[in-house]
Amino acid sequence: MINATAKFTIKMVPQTDVEAGYGLTLRIISALHAAAPTICASSEGWFGGVTKPGQKAVPFSDEVEFKARLVKQISMSASDDFSVHLSSPDGKSVPGQLELHFIPSFGYLTLSRYRPERAAMDALVVARLVQAVVETVEVNFAFVDVFDVDPNGEEPSDKTSYASSFATFPHRQCVGWMAYIPSDVTAELAPTAEALVRARNGTIVVAVKTYFDISNPAHIQAANQIERDLADHDLLKVTDPRF
Repeated sequence: MINATAKFTIKMVPQTDVEAGYGLTLRIISALHAAAPTICASSEGWFGGVTKPGQKAVPFSDEVEFKARLVKQISMSASDDFSVHLSSPDGKSVPGQLELHFIPSFGYLTLSRYRPERAAMDALVVARLVQAVVETVEVNFAFVDVFDVDPNGEEPSDKTSYASSFATFPHRQCVGWMAYIPSDVTAELAPTAEALVRARNGTIVVAVKTYFDISNPAHIQAANQIERDLADHDLLKVTDPRF
């Protein structure tokens, strides 16, 4: 697994200025750290604020400088929307490294983990991180997509993801490695799920407890079956009404 990315659809927070956006981001980072302190750093261990090539990232905890960088970033953008992109730790990608991208006015939040299987970040650890975000901001839906070498690719360097190549439905939300469903999902509704983790106003449905491998047909089948079961109970919304 090259990358596992939790993609959250959150309640939009329009007209988020730097002060409010920084505060929201700090709440998310603090929740992640509380949920998995050995994996997710506190604010001192997250870095970002790069506004030009070659510029050194600054710790998120350096509030004055980081906010100044955000103001500069907005002044250089065509949009006034608050947006933050953080990495923990800073520098070259290492197994277990986290990246957070948050645009509250778009209802957009992603949390990516690089090579999680090499950093002992199994499914239940990842589920705790998803749960931490769900408990902190209002989440309408979330799922964990997995990016890896394409088992059906023409070249060894070809990459793909579960959502783009293996999801059951082209017109509905998907589950992938796991998904947060804003509903009480029971074992009767998702009988093949390997874990059901309660979260605020809903359930995190885990397809497989081991590391999800898109080259493993059993893992693809497990996620597909859960998607079929949830769709049968109208728990995966239609995203493209043309189908």
